[in-house]
Amino acid sequence: MFEGTATPGAVPDVYRMNIDGSGLVALTSDAARDVGPVYAPDGTTIYFVATRSGTFEVWAMNADGSEQRQVSTASGILGKPAVSQDSLSLAWARIGANGEAKIVLFTFSSGAIVDVTNQDDSEPAFSLDGSSIAFTSLRSGNPEIFIKDFASSTLIQVTNDPAIDGTLVFSP
Repeated sequence: MFEGTATPGAVPDVYRMNIDGSGLVALTSDAARDVGPVYAPDGTTIYFVATRSGTFEVWAMNADGSEQRQVSTASGILGKPAVSQDSLSLAWARIGANGEAKIVLFTFSSGAIVDVTNQDDSEPAFSLDGSSIAFTSLRSGNPEIFIKDFASSTLIQVTNDPAIDGTLVFSP
């Protein structure tokens, strides 16, 4: 699955195809931008970001592209969402009141959105056991990877070098 355009200059949509490049299927075909697709861990739902309501919001659809529905409102999302392993929560980055990016956690059952971080942070990724969240941060002036434990609120800086570090993915 990926985001792409049917023709040069067209708005992006979400597509699916086989690993060999065959079987290309457009899962979205909206006049708005549909970008940043991610599968839920069970593979039945795809979350993506779209400008269908005028600003970037999180949307969901079945894996076959059916039942497209808006998940967030007034989220101000930056980048793509991350899905927890139990599929009960989403995390995404958005601009905070201080003008810096922050990570927020959206819980489906309550609809609540709570701040997880707020110091120029982006690119969230849930740990496999759901106990923590990793993210890229500019808080030290250079893109570095941090992990925040949900239970203790402990923050661990994972990388610390002059190179650009980011887009962490946990392996199973």
